[in-house]
Amino acid sequence: ASDGTRLFYATAAGEIKAVYTRTGGDVWSYKTGGRIYSFPTYSAGRVVCASTDGNVYCLNAKNGRLIWVHPTGKGIVACPLVENGVVYVGSSAGEFYAIDLMSGDRKWTFDGVKGFIEARAVADEEKVYIGSWGNEFYALDKKDGTLVWKWNNTGSRMYSAAACWPVISGDKVFITTPERA
Repeated sequence: ASDGTRLFYATAAGEIKAVYTRTGGDVWSYKTGGRIYSFPTYSAGRVVCASTDGNVYCLNAKNGRLIWVHPTGKGIVACPLVENGVVYVGSSAGEFYAIDLMSGDRKWTFDGVKGFIEARAVADEEKVYIGSWGNEFYALDKKDGTLVWKWNNTGSRMYSAAACWPVISGDKVFITTPERA
């Protein structure tokens, strides 16, 4: 992720880092309590990243200081999506969260996810969409996290839409699954 001046990335060793985009020089580093397989995201002067220690971290983009940490109870490998001041991220606990970007307070939780989430969600004006390794793809209401619909291709878990980052175009959401469909 980038704010134009700094590039933000995470390491498998559990660090969230910032470097200057022009020079590559170090700006700051923040160590979490677990490994990181998530990509950070930038919004409104903040960097948000999830860790396998079961927390979502929000850091000041300029100096790397912790603004808030949101515990989820289980490790997270999914990448957060930030849209309109809300952080959307799924966990390994069968839950998908909406967290307020400014306060770190949980807005809602959808606890009906089958399997764990690894990808980044996508959202339109009304819904947020995400796939899981339970071989299901979910459309959730952005306001309260209720299930609008879910899709299952009835195949094995290896045909799940869990590893794709969904894309919206017009009134359609596009996903891929490992069988190349």
